[in-house]
Amino acid sequence: MKSTITRAAAVIALSLGVGVVAPAAAFASGNQTTTVAHGTASVKGNAATMKAYSLAKLNINLSFKSAVFAARTTLTAALATATTSAQRATARAAFTTAFTAARTARETALTTLGKPPVRDASATVQLAQQGKAYGASMLAINQTFKSTVAAARTTYLAALKASTTSAARVTARTAFKVALKGAISARHASIASLGTASSAS
Repeated sequence: MKSTITRAAAVIALSLGVGVVAPAAAFASGNQTTTVAHGTASVKGNAATMKAYSLAKLNINLSFKSAVFAARTTLTAALATATTSAQRATARAAFTTAFTAARTARETALTTLGKPPVRDASATVQLAQQGKAYGASMLAINQTFKSTVAAARTTYLAALKASTTSAARVTARTAFKVALKGAISARHASIASLGTASSAS
């Protein structure tokens, strides 16, 4: 029984270690979730605007490439069936016309789209700071939990060593289980109170 409870405590501590590293690594990597946080609604709006602009520009370029590909395919087919220099010249002239039209359409579309939006640097910095604060809070919560479990385990092992009856050992195990459950409940409550990374202030 002693080894079972000890292993259980070790498993919890190990899983907790993953919980400590994950939030910190997420924010340190620069891959922060750009959701709405306190005072950072502009980040979401700015990100949406930049994404929409990039998508529109991508579609314009794809349309241009598609038109050029179609014109080149037509040119290749025309040249393959041409039997005179005049027919080949006509085919090349048709390709040039199609290519010029596609390029003009692309330039017009890009002009209409306008200049790219400017990234909201100040809001991005604020979001990063909130991410770091959230990671630090999670780290503190998990460290408190680990310390509580370690203290309870030390007390439990000392009680077992001093026990001379089965009743005393049962009491020691029960006390450890109660302390462990209390630590888990306290950790869950702290995390719930902290909220998510997007709501950390």
